[in-house]
Amino acid sequence: MADNHDFGKTINDISLLYELALSIGRSLDLKANCDGFIKALMARKDLAFAAVWIKNKYLPEVESDKGASLVYAHPDSRIRENTLPLNHPLFHSLRRKKYISLSSPEPAYKKVVTEKRIKQGTFALFSLNDIGVVKLFSTIRKERFRKKELSQLSKVISKFAVSLEGCLAYQKSRQEIFDRQLAEERLRKERDFNRSLLQASPTFFVAISAEGRTLMMNEMMLTTLGYAKDEVVGMNYLETFVPERDRDRIAIVFKKMVKLHQPSMDHNSVLTRDGRERLVEWHNMPMFKEDGEFDFFFGIGIDITERSRMEEELFKASKLESLGIMAGGIAHDFNNILTGILGNISLARMEMGPEERAVDRLRDAEKAALRAKHLTQQLLTFARGGIPVKITASVDDFLTEVVDFALSGSNVTYKLVMPDKIWPVAADIGQISQVIDNLIINAAQAMPEGGAITVAVENVTVGDPAPLPLKKGKYVKLSVSDHGIGIKEEHLAKVFDPFFTTKQKGSGLGLTSAYSIVKNHDGLITVDSQLHQGTTFSIYLPASPGPVRKKGKSRKREFTPRTGKILIIDDEEVVRDVAGRYVRHIGYRPDLADGGKRGIALYETALKKGCPYDAVILDLTMPGGMGGKEVAKKIRAIDRQAKIIASSGYSTDPIMSKFKKFGFDGALAKPYRISELSEVLETVIGGKAVISKQ
Repeated sequence: MADNHDFGKTINDISLLYELALSIGRSLDLKANCDGFIKALMARKDLAFAAVWIKNKYLPEVESDKGASLVYAHPDSRIRENTLPLNHPLFHSLRRKKYISLSSPEPAYKKVVTEKRIKQGTFALFSLNDIGVVKLFSTIRKERFRKKELSQLSKVISKFAVSLEGCLAYQKSRQEIFDRQLAEERLRKERDFNRSLLQASPTFFVAISAEGRTLMMNEMMLTTLGYAKDEVVGMNYLETFVPERDRDRIAIVFKKMVKLHQPSMDHNSVLTRDGRERLVEWHNMPMFKEDGEFDFFFGIGIDITERSRMEEELFKASKLESLGIMAGGIAHDFNNILTGILGNISLARMEMGPEERAVDRLRDAEKAALRAKHLTQQLLTFARGGIPVKITASVDDFLTEVVDFALSGSNVTYKLVMPDKIWPVAADIGQISQVIDNLIINAAQAMPEGGAITVAVENVTVGDPAPLPLKKGKYVKLSVSDHGIGIKEEHLAKVFDPFFTTKQKGSGLGLTSAYSIVKNHDGLITVDSQLHQGTTFSIYLPASPGPVRKKGKSRKREFTPRTGKILIIDDEEVVRDVAGRYVRHIGYRPDLADGGKRGIALYETALKKGCPYDAVILDLTMPGGMGGKEVAKKIRAIDRQAKIIASSGYSTDPIMSKFKKFGFDGALAKPYRISELSEVLETVIGGKAVISKQ
């Protein structure tokens, strides 16, 4: 019986070894190979757990070559640790041994436990030809694996180790191939990136041979110059792309770079296909072969055409700013002079009887002085940006006069289309007149052979959503249309840009100023044009609910008679004299002061005597002494109830439009008429702040 038992056991062992041998090497994949072998072994040996540990130095995918990693375990639910140091008992116990078995009663048993829920049973550990360890665990065995069984298993596991070495070699080869492919891919991507960077760069790149032939241009340079890649290769660079005036100089620069073996920086223009020039800042480098022989030039260029134009425009703006400061000073002084002229004309006209022939001449002179006032207003708008000083007015009160004046002496007529009941607008009449004047002159210049301009006014209501970039509400639309040469489509978007002009003469600031003025009125200016058919500019101004003073017969008196005392502080004698005469004519008693210090003293004295001034007319600009704001503060310190009216030849001064914010009760822009002075005095003394009409 014993012989039959031993024979049967031997047959089983042979069958196991055969089955295990068949499972070895079925796959070059490390884990698939382990899976086939370990599962066959576990089924025949009734094992609860098995694992394969490989030293890291044999695993190509592991970064560190220290320690060992668990490459396979079944079932993996028992895995507790994935990496172990090489001095761990799992490896240390197999030193110089092919296999070992440990049961739970032995002290060394717990030292090799690296899994969860393993307390009792038996381990069998097998060396994998120094590349790692196979770990087998049985829960039904209480004693060690028998030596014969371990020896048999060791033989087949050694074959398994050889198959694992093959898998590792294959994996290493695959990794090396993958790494090489990855490196090649990186190099390809880097090359493609550099090529893409070269092509997509907003800068110019060009290579020029020693013979001066174009070897390469990047996409940005090709697009800017208007060429295709195949066209430029082989072209003589200097003769094709460099203006004739610069060729000899650049040829010398190239020779110098080769001689000195040094790069250079230069500014020169390049020619586009259609003959236009682009200014480029070049950084050039001579490239040499390994033997030191010159190979080619490589140039990196930055298109600075727009930057150069901007610098020119900034230079223009700087000059205009200086001119603006001078213009403001001239306008201020001129307004002081006009105050004297207009005042004396008005006084002379009032002192004459209406039947005297000179009255008509004086009235014409007064109109001319008022027109000069509007011209200084335009000068101030140019100088200071033109903060509007608004009043409620009707467009028909000033439109005809502005158009007549703008077209005087020209061969162009106009047609006015304006229905009744046009809404009033809140506007700075001087500034809006300037805008209309500019549009009328432009329209006339667009018809050099003569013709008719159409000026149309209408009420429009902007709804929600608005078809125009305007707030919802009521507007007055004023359009100026001509039948002239029109504006090119590509120029339409630029007509309001600073310094843009298609005229041979002109600063390019007219429409920019018009745009700024209308925008400051919370309005809009638009343009519509067709080449050779005509152009229409339209202005939208917000309608005002305020009352407009109706035109009527001229009154015998242009002021309301009053009594009281008025202090006039102004450094200009002619202004003080006219203002004093105006005040006296109205019925007030004037006191005059030629500066702030004198004016403060007069005010303080009158207050102490118990007969304070009803109002102070204070000039804002008094060179060489205290300014108007400082004088106003000192008077307020003396008397909080003081009524102070700001007066200035700078009608665009922020104080004139926002006088309350600066501590004033009213504002009076020079030059002013007696009616304007009377209205301001009446309102301010009566307690209601007001600004004089322009």
